[in-house]
Amino acid sequence: MSLELSDSRLGLETIVDEFLARMHEGSVPRPKQDYEPSYRAKIRSEDPDLERRGRFELELFVEFGKKLDDDPHYIPLFHAMANGYLSCFEKNAGIPPLREFLALDEKQQQEIYEKLGLVGNAMRELEDKCFEHALTFAYIGENEGERLRHLQREYYLKVAREWVVANPNKVVPLPQ
Repeated sequence: MSLELSDSRLGLETIVDEFLARMHEGSVPRPKQDYEPSYRAKIRSEDPDLERRGRFELELFVEFGKKLDDDPHYIPLFHAMANGYLSCFEKNAGIPPLREFLALDEKQQQEIYEKLGLVGNAMRELEDKCFEHALTFAYIGENEGERLRHLQREYYLKVAREWVVANPNKVVPLPQ
């Protein structure tokens, strides 16, 4: 990659980091957030240069989505987050193990929630607490989680670099 197409000149690390943050936040159930990827606001911009930059970022997000099936780190990280999320419910709220809980009908599940005081804000607070716990990857150990996240980031940076080389006419560097 030439100097004018360096990662920092193109903002590739920022684009990858935003994609990964969004990916991992969507890996476990969570209350809906009013999050909008930064490329959407750029695309709607009246500034043609900003709009082109947003389209470039969107193209990379699409490319990352296409490469998700080939990401060797996605499944281990997804399972670590999901298992951490679910184990938090069992450990912190006394909810039965998932298989047992899901075998119950909806009325029985609701009775357990009510018995444990997990209604309304209490349930939302527990969901938030468990989500934050899941993001630490404590289920597989912080060091292993960090290692896998680093490898995953490198994977998507490679995808971005390859896309940039293959699509030079679509590349829009950061404004100077």
